[in-house]
Amino acid sequence: MLGGVERTEQAIERVQQLDAGLRAAAQADARFSHALAYGSFPQGRADRYSDLEYWFFLEDGAGAGDEQARDWLAQTLPTLSAAGPVLEVLDNEFGAAVAILPGLLRVELHVATRERLTEVLSWDPGDLVPERMVVKDQCGELRALLERAAARTQPAPDPGGELGRLLNWLTLGLNVLIRF
Repeated sequence: MLGGVERTEQAIERVQQLDAGLRAAAQADARFSHALAYGSFPQGRADRYSDLEYWFFLEDGAGAGDEQARDWLAQTLPTLSAAGPVLEVLDNEFGAAVAILPGLLRVELHVATRERLTEVLSWDPGDLVPERMVVKDQCGELRALLERAAARTQPAPDPGGELGRLLNWLTLGLNVLIRF
């Protein structure tokens, strides 16, 4: 049992309900012209330890960044019954706000200006499932960019690079854990 809630297979249903609620809230929020979900849920690879991850793009660019994302999560999550209490909302090292919910469920949100929309073209094509990722797309631009990125030839796997990244994060995490 982690964070007061056991992470069972049934927890996936709760996370799917939360995802549906967050998608509906993003669609209803007029500040966002585009929104997408990424990670294991839209890829169809989610398990009971998966989290929810999003990018929301502001039409006018006002207030983009960590503070906007933190505020949105802090205001929206308590309105969704599947969320439960919000234990903490913090900033991570990648410029996103992260909400921690019971069961150590993470909800990660990046908020950026619409001008950054084309950055999705640099994402790994193997991770893109445009039809499941698009949350809000007022003019079809986001879906077109994701489809273009997904159609790129995927680079050959680099097992050494993957192992190096894993070793780096494992070492970092263990050293942080040892301090406590």
